[in-house]
Amino acid sequence: MTSIIVTRTEVQRHRMGLVRAAHAVLALLAACALPCVGTSQTLNQKLVAPDAEQGDRFGSQCVLLPGWIFVSAPQDDDVQSQSGAVYVFERTPLGSIFRQKLKTPTVQFGNVLGTALAATSDWLVATAPNDIVGGVYGKGSAHVFRREGGTWVHFQKLIPSDWASPATDSFGLSAAIDGDVIVIGEEDNSWFQNLCGSAYVFELQGGSWVETAALVAGDPAIGDSFGTSVDVDGDVVVVGAHSDEIGPPPTDENLGAVYVFERQGTTWVQRQKLRASDPTPYSYFGFELDLEGSDLVIAAGGHEHNPGEKGAAYTFVKRGSQWEQSGELLLPDPEHSPGFGMSISIDAGIAVIGAITDADNGFDSCGSAYMYGKVGSDWQLMGKALAPDGASSDLLGYSVSVQGSKVLIGAITDDDACSSNPICESGSAYLFDLAPDATQFCSCPMGGTCGNVDDFGGCRHSLGYGAILSAGGSSSVASDVLRIEARWLPPNKPGILFMGGAYGAPTPFGDGGMCVQPGAAGLFRFTPPQSSGAQGAMSWGPGLIASTAANPPAGQISAGQSWYFQTWFRDPDGPCGQTYNLSSALRIAFTP
Repeated sequence: MTSIIVTRTEVQRHRMGLVRAAHAVLALLAACALPCVGTSQTLNQKLVAPDAEQGDRFGSQCVLLPGWIFVSAPQDDDVQSQSGAVYVFERTPLGSIFRQKLKTPTVQFGNVLGTALAATSDWLVATAPNDIVGGVYGKGSAHVFRREGGTWVHFQKLIPSDWASPATDSFGLSAAIDGDVIVIGEEDNSWFQNLCGSAYVFELQGGSWVETAALVAGDPAIGDSFGTSVDVDGDVVVVGAHSDEIGPPPTDENLGAVYVFERQGTTWVQRQKLRASDPTPYSYFGFELDLEGSDLVIAAGGHEHNPGEKGAAYTFVKRGSQWEQSGELLLPDPEHSPGFGMSISIDAGIAVIGAITDADNGFDSCGSAYMYGKVGSDWQLMGKALAPDGASSDLLGYSVSVQGSKVLIGAITDDDACSSNPICESGSAYLFDLAPDATQFCSCPMGGTCGNVDDFGGCRHSLGYGAILSAGGSSSVASDVLRIEARWLPPNKPGILFMGGAYGAPTPFGDGGMCVQPGAAGLFRFTPPQSSGAQGAMSWGPGLIASTAANPPAGQISAGQSWYFQTWFRDPDGPCGQTYNLSSALRIAFTP
């Protein structure tokens, strides 16, 4: 596989390693027919650059704001090769509409603008870690754009105060913004050199962004890569050092750590150094992270939770003045070596984590993203997003951003701009609608009717993978806008959606397993049957709830009820010879 972004930075070399060599992730969750909380998701829109070309890697970074979407293409070369760009889309009732393409005022070869993105309110930060400063390539910069009405305008170029030092290098590896504070990570620094790393704090003062602090680890060491990842929320800054070590290599090599700083008056003071509770060599803990209030989620893409299973994410919660690990996120389907932990985004009790090499829909390294919901201090698996048109080596999940009921997921090596070229890598980004009250369940991991297992979808059908049921939109009975989709079905085959009042362990039924049970309410079909069409997909809603008014009273959906849904479909060429199969299932809790 070709490199992801052509730069000289060590952190990006580690990122390439995750793309090329990510293995299975985390142990199988304890047997459970249904998660306790959940969300499902349906595709809202697929975004591509209006001028997409080979090798642009659109989708490298994604940011959602209310009303706006930002997607970077660091290798865009319409002016200079690999100079980079950021695409701006406005979110409207008619969909997300392209508005602008942002470049640096002085476009230079290899700037890779958009290597890191951060945005809040009326400000956008895009970094260019290879930027030429003072005639020296690779010093790096960060560019601040401000919204003026409906237009984003370049406002200021940021460089560190010690940019002239020979040891200052690759400023802009990472970026974060909150209110009037920007934090930018850098690979080297002028104090300790050799990939030790630093992070610079800029604050909005007198109408411009001014450097107010340069953060370094309290125990700096060569090669720690402090500044790999950064985030800021209020008076707290967190900085990842994914190659930090406890003792001499190789025993404790590249365990990783995250440093917590708090603002005291006009200074930032280190308060804690966080590590995983079960560190292993080459875990790269701190490679990615996201902070929101008292919640912190940290990726360790190389962590070997069990032999042969790599990738993990750790949750921390602030109790009093201290941050404490509250959990380690687990996957139900480590079979596909999904490259878990490539990207992280959290918002309002939902965490999204990218898994770039997941092959769940039958394509190698197509990628996916996992959704978790917070219950108390615990994070529980809610669902999983897959591209409806995913293909091999798309790397969906390279970047993620969640905001409210939307999730944006980048697929940097999608080939839409030149689909006949297997290494086109123009890139794309998928916008999904979440259904926060819908839970995906009923996979087929334990053998299937005839060994046709699938550890996330229903039992495998004639195409070699399982069908998946998902939902998007509100579960409000009054609005009745919920949408349910069945995808990855055999094409041009009839199918029916049905619902029941209870669920249970899968019962063999045709080539699949039925998890939806009648309970006290009974089983009810949504008619007429549908065809899966050429795309192998069916959909129901809006108006799904109103359609149940024709059912007997026990089968009419009302607020406060939970119903369980599954899809039956014909499959004459199925692996077990029963000519029909079932998708995975959904639990939906309906609200007023």
